[in-house]
Amino acid sequence: MSSSEHINFEDGASQTTEIVTLLEQILAEFDAMELTVPAIKIAEAIDCLKQS
Repeated sequence: MSSSEHINFEDGASQTTEIVTLLEQILAEFDAMELTVPAIKIAEAIDCLKQS
């Protein structure tokens, strides 16, 4: 892996972490509002991003 590929990978991983954090905040808000179906979809998205 070249150094530029390594940097791009790290940037992508950092962005994924930020997205997961934001989705977790949204999930908490949806749970508080008892919006079950959207909360399930967000939880699925979080799981998918964490596995990648």
